[in-house]
Amino acid sequence: STSIVSCACLNLPLDIWYKHENMYLAGIIPRPSEPSEDKLNFFLDPVVDDMVESWEHRICYSSTALNACSWVTCSTIACLVCDLPVVRKAPQLAGPTSHFFCTACHCWYRLTYIQSKDWRLRDKDKVCSHADLWKNARTSAECNKLFISHGVWWSILWRLSYWDPFHQIIVDAMHCLLDGLTHAHFHEFLGLTSDSTHCKPDVIPAFTHLFLDVDLNKPQDFPEKDVRVVKSIQSLLTEAVPNLEGNDPQLIKDHLTQ
Repeated sequence: STSIVSCACLNLPLDIWYKHENMYLAGIIPRPSEPSEDKLNFFLDPVVDDMVESWEHRICYSSTALNACSWVTCSTIACLVCDLPVVRKAPQLAGPTSHFFCTACHCWYRLTYIQSKDWRLRDKDKVCSHADLWKNARTSAECNKLFISHGVWWSILWRLSYWDPFHQIIVDAMHCLLDGLTHAHFHEFLGLTSDSTHCKPDVIPAFTHLFLDVDLNKPQDFPEKDVRVVKSIQSLLTEAVPNLEGNDPQLIKDHLTQ
């Protein structure tokens, strides 16, 4: 589909940020295919040119609606709001199927686990230096080697002296709501439905043990009632005790007698 590059002025009151008359259409990305690798830079370049000029040299207006005298201003890109695919493409980071599966932290392929120190933000200066190396590489082979090592292409946004992709990128929630991604995640994958509220959760045993089969090893005069009691005891011995707050002995006793 056709995409656009648009800007909203955050100095305006919040309720009129996104009114059509207050939006700035900075570019149009035509169909039929999306820009690949670093090709998105060509569409962002004009707006980055304006922002670099405004931040580094300032813009002087001869007058404004509220000031008859000249007024000097500067403008910045406060944040970049986009969907998940563009979250990778705009800062020129590797895609979600690469070994660099996170756009913000040091997590890498299968070497990251829950308690890993990799769950920390990447250093923007190091990432910028990696992007510079890619931009200044002389051959395609060298570019590919650098990208495989660091997961970064050169982004035109690095021309902004204040640019920090790990703090200034916001994932747009529109696709999560309008395209039904949130609904599918909770309904289909997590199973959070109206029917699930009436279902008792499966009890997972604390451990397993191969008990003797009572039916095959019981004495001849062993009553059927006692067989059921033995099976109940075997089940109780492996049952997980719930996380009872305060370890109240009475609550545990009530659980065991149920």
